[in-house]
Amino acid sequence: MTKFMTTVCAFAVLGFVAMPALADHHKEDGEHGPGKGKPPIMKKFDLDGDKKISKKEFMAMHAKKFEKMDADGDGFLTKEEMKEGHKKMQDEMKKHKEKMKEHKEKAE
Repeated sequence: MTKFMTTVCAFAVLGFVAMPALADHHKEDGEHGPGKGKPPIMKKFDLDGDKKISKKEFMAMHAKKFEKMDADGDGFLTKEEMKEGHKKMQDEMKKHKEKMKEHKEKAE
């Protein structure tokens, strides 16, 4: 059981870390491709504006994600909360992919 929960937690954290990174291919004006200026993940998580994400900023980002997943607010994640959090993440990714597809079709 412990190995299972470790695996589930690892995938959840990996997914939440990867999600913002997927949005980094946008320019600041919303166009595709590498943009000039601050990538979206930096805008969102570089709280002090030093163009670096510190451990404190990184941990704050994950604390917010943990709070979202902790449905009952008890400070612990149950198997059910992990499953629901993963499902929400998948739904968000699906919506993002659909928006990207629409944007690409409009550009062509």
